[in-house]
Order: sequence, then structure tokens, then C-alpha cells
Amino acid sequence: MEIKENSTVHLSYEGKLEDGIVFDSTDEKKPLVAKLGENQLIKGFEEALIGLTLNDEKEFKIESDQAYGEYDESLIQRVPKEQLLGDIELEVGKELILSTEQFPQPIRAKIKSIENDIVELDFNHPLAGKNLIFKIKVLKIEE
Repeated sequence: MEIKENSTVHLSYEGKLEDGIVFDSTDEKKPLVAKLGENQLIKGFEEALIGLTLNDEKEFKIESDQAYGEYDESLIQRVPKEQLLGDIELEVGKELILSTEQFPQPIRAKIKSIENDIVELDFNHPLAGKNLIFKIKVLKIEE
């Protein structure tokens, strides 16, 4: 059986950056299970699976524009500290999960800098602007 659009796949994988840093892996977890065509996987990853069969192994690179997009400077925002409610300890590099009345869906932001009463937040995906390298093995394919 061959992987095609709408197949459900079970995979083991390792994802790393071009400098060799591993950002995700199924080594200690259950396999990744996803149905193609339902936007569960990044576009380039899904395209690389088409045509593979059971037990196939493949290593492939996904350019940033086919992964999490390019890094976007417009997604950096400066906000007054008092807008960050609660007794959150603010430190550069810390990730926050934020929501507002206007945007009730939780969104991730990373603290880029803190200057006096202003916090600079980066709303880019942590892997934005990065090319990704995946090594996968097909464990199971379902129609």
C-alpha cells in the first residue's frame, strides 16, 4: 500500500535544524499519527510522504516557506507591562500563552526584550524562517 492523499499514516520521525539541533522526535513517544489532506502536517512534510510504502525510510529537507513561513518582523509587538495580567515573572526568552477579549484563541509569544515598563513580544512561530530536516520511517498506512 502506498501513501496518498487522505491516507492515515503512522510515522516515527526526527526533526532537526540545519545546524543539527533536534527540535522534535518520536524516540520516547508514541508514533505520529496523521491523516493527509486535513492540515495536520506542514505542507512540505505531507508532500514528502506521498508515494512512500510501509517501512520506507526517508530523509528530506523542507525550506522555511513550506514549513512555518519566513520570519516576520511585523509580528513583534511592544506592549506595556500592565497589559500582561497576573503575577507572571517576566524574563527575556520566556514563552507566554496569551489571549485577549479581541483574540480569545490562545496564542504563543516569546519575550524578546524588556525595557522599563515595555515588553517586546515576538509572535512568530519558534521555527519561522528556519529550514527543517526530517528523517522518517513509515510504520503503518491506513486508507
